[in-house]
Amino acid sequence: MKLKRLRGALAALNVVLILGVVALAWATFFVRHEAKLPPLDVRGLALVPQPSTGADGYSVIWTQLDKPPLPPPPPPPEVKAVPSFEGSVAILALDPRDPAQRACIVQPRGASEQLYLPLGKRLGDYTCTSIAEDEAGWFVDVTHSSGASGRIRIHRD
Repeated sequence: MKLKRLRGALAALNVVLILGVVALAWATFFVRHEAKLPPLDVRGLALVPQPSTGADGYSVIWTQLDKPPLPPPPPPPEVKAVPSFEGSVAILALDPRDPAQRACIVQPRGASEQLYLPLGKRLGDYTCTSIAEDEAGWFVDVTHSSGASGRIRIHRD
């Protein structure tokens, strides 16, 4: 008996909720809500044509526009940068009896590996082109396959 009463109360509550949703939808979508704005005088917005003054100033603009523009200046000549090799020599091996056996270990700047370069032989992308001495001391000439080359001076540490 109690269960029937509880079910009946639940059904009545469902009917009341459904009627509330329907009433809210009706008030939202079907009742006309007018905006309360003041009346607008549209005729006051019309522009009254007036004779223009100073029309002579416009002819100056047109005569300036009729002149052809100056040609653009020629582009500057392109300067091609010559790449250079930068690095240091870790070890220099000199054989006074046989200069063809000279070799060096080079540390290219920015690279993490040292390269063993025999004189005149290519290893990877690098070639040791000369190991010689002049009035300033010993130097090593190294070239890269990209065309970059550089002279490394030897300083004793």
